[in-house]
Amino acid sequence: MQSFFPDIKAVAFDLDDTLFDREESVRSLLGSWLGPVPSGTMEEILWRDAGGHSPRELFFDWLGKTFPGLGDDLWRRFREEISAHVMVDPAARGLLEQIASSGLSLGLLSNGGTVHQLAKLQATGLAGYFLPERVLISEALGMDKPDPGAFVALTGVLGLPPEHILFIGDDPVFDVAGAKCAGLKTCWLRRRNGSGNCGDADLAIDSLFELMNPFRRLAMLDKAIPDV
Repeated sequence: MQSFFPDIKAVAFDLDDTLFDREESVRSLLGSWLGPVPSGTMEEILWRDAGGHSPRELFFDWLGKTFPGLGDDLWRRFREEISAHVMVDPAARGLLEQIASSGLSLGLLSNGGTVHQLAKLQATGLAGYFLPERVLISEALGMDKPDPGAFVALTGVLGLPPEHILFIGDDPVFDVAGAKCAGLKTCWLRRRNGSGNCGDADLAIDSLFELMNPFRRLAMLDKAIPDV
């Protein structure tokens, strides 16, 4: 698992369903709108949401027609209210601390609207780990993952060749394939795809906790090397 870790000089993350659990966050927000609903109903809503990849206007139009009591302009309400329901991955803060202690740079690359994504990042309480110029949102970039150009932009703000950057994300196409095409090392977080296969990923993990020990060892190695 860690044969290439000594070559890593920076670690970059996806946001949704990587640093925070998007599905549980959406479930919480929808619960505040709908109140108690049968589990099958909530699962259908989440299935139609498709992790945020279904066309937003179509999804929220369907939601409003299915539950007319919710009112209008649900997409706007969702963007405004989701930050209050963000559920941070329990390993995220400890992992970011460990990476920072290892002397590595940190970056973030996320698809979505700039204001919307930055609000969610702030809501996680993790924004302070990232220099603002190393947080890239697709709307501001003018390109979405998996476009390799988005990852090339990431290498630019990190100031490193792609082979020295590890990108961690949950989507095998948007995160893994896109980063791989740009030459980055990749780690696939199989948050809800434990039995899935992503042969292009350098690493595949089921929890961010699995990365704690490799970066802990890097931090110990860094402290053991005297300054010259």
